[in-house]
Amino acid sequence: GEHPRTGAALKLMEGRYGPYVTDGTTNATLPKTLAPDDLTLEEAAQLVDARAAMEQLQSGDQLVIDFDCTQATESIPQWAADAGHDVVAFDRTGEAGWTITVRKGA
Repeated sequence: GEHPRTGAALKLMEGRYGPYVTDGTTNATLPKTLAPDDLTLEEAAQLVDARAAMEQLQSGDQLVIDFDCTQATESIPQWAADAGHDVVAFDRTGEAGWTITVRKGA
């Protein structure tokens, strides 16, 4: 499908290390706990956005991710853990909103 914020085509692919989603520039491996058939378009966009933002940070820097996709409450923290990052805060910001703060690993 199409990335809801950038308009880039999002594709689900099978790679050497398992399934991943890509916008043609950034690849984000799906968390081990997420079946490819269960991935939503918004969740895919959140994973690609988080991976792209994390690539710009230095080890130890923090990334604050705001989102309103219920499925991402599980997939984003699991993606961070799988990638070697630490979730340092996870807060509900409204009826359907969350903020996750992730510290980049080494």
